[in-house]
Amino acid sequence: MLDNHPDVVIINVAKRWRDAAVAIFGDLKSATVGSGKAGLTFTNGVSHWNDTGSKIIAKTLLPLFDLVH
Repeated sequence: MLDNHPDVVIINVAKRWRDAAVAIFGDLKSATVGSGKAGLTFTNGVSHWNDTGSKIIAKTLLPLFDLVH
């Protein structure tokens, strides 16, 4: 899909989130252990981002707003 649609942002953002998880925690499983709303892992309860996981996505997305005109 990325080859046919190189400007699809969500694919790149998801990869960035996963790469950050692996860089910080060593693997995706450890990064997604639920740690509550303000926890240190990336998820509130395994499947929903908490404040930390949201900050990782925001750090990736915010620069993209400068590109949209």
